[in-house]
Amino acid sequence: MGFGQKTHEGPTDTAFSLSRFILPSSMLASGTLITATPWLHENIDYPLRDWVQSSQPERLYFDDWLQFVPVVSVLLLKGVGLESRHDFFDLVTISGGSCILGHTVNSLIKNTCSVARPGKPDECNSFTSGHTLFAFMGAEILRREYGEDYPLVAIAGYLVATGVACMRIWNDRHYFSDVLGGAGLALLSVGVIYSLVP
Repeated sequence: MGFGQKTHEGPTDTAFSLSRFILPSSMLASGTLITATPWLHENIDYPLRDWVQSSQPERLYFDDWLQFVPVVSVLLLKGVGLESRHDFFDLVTISGGSCILGHTVNSLIKNTCSVARPGKPDECNSFTSGHTLFAFMGAEILRREYGEDYPLVAIAGYLVATGVACMRIWNDRHYFSDVLGGAGLALLSVGVIYSLVP
């Protein structure tokens, strides 16, 4: 089987379809709107943060490595013989391309928006959440590659990604709008790369 050849016949993602970008665009736009509108920021992000932090939760720092579990799982599952829609070379290309695109756009947004992190006004890189970005990119690739034949793999990927997003709020590192925007950007990045893969 040559490079670039699909190993599983299923619905193709190669055609650019605007309808596939409605949900992730809406998520990113909603996160941006909440962040950029003082009234929404004060009435959505602040109350949720205050509610979570009111119990003074113990910090859970394993989200620093858990964010990478879904995207690493994409390649590990292929390595142990699970059938995916694309071959190993394409999976590396898709995963790497998504991470590069997502990280680049995320860095531009962080540097442009300069939103202070909750409780840390000196750190102005809160929007969007990079941890959430990487977790949801991996979860979306898992869904696209294995979800049709192995739905539990897709569910597990999204559970891990959601857990990472919740931990970012729990650890008082991000607001709700940050993780919402990060998840939307992740899905957009993966969608763009899949539309480019031959």
